[in-house]
Amino acid sequence: IDSIGSIANYFYKHYWQKDASIAIKVRPSKEYTLLAKKSINKPTKTAKTWRENDVNIDSRISNETKIAFVLLENEDETNNETWATFWNFYVLTRYNHDNRYAMAVFQLANKIKQQFNLNHSNTNETSTK
Repeated sequence: IDSIGSIANYFYKHYWQKDASIAIKVRPSKEYTLLAKKSINKPTKTAKTWRENDVNIDSRISNETKIAFVLLENEDETNNETWATFWNFYVLTRYNHDNRYAMAVFQLANKIKQQFNLNHSNTNETSTK
């Protein structure tokens, strides 16, 4: 319980946005790679600003959402990934500044949530029979 409380307190102190997006993978392109290499983790420009500067931003992202771009490079420089990241990703990087750490936390949390939802839906199906 102490560890969960500690995590909750950390999120609270760093302005975690409940139910907000953390990151969306973007299609590889030179444009995104350059943006990610120049970008800081803290999202400072809105999707609208990026769009006005001819950056192709996913239509699911509202104009008011602030975005940063993150490049996750592999050692052999193949299969590098570029992500549009949001405030909560930045919060994760305040604990550990390595983007790979924050992405691992994000992806692990998604897997746990998917498995929980799958188990929960199976339980509901069994109990209604």
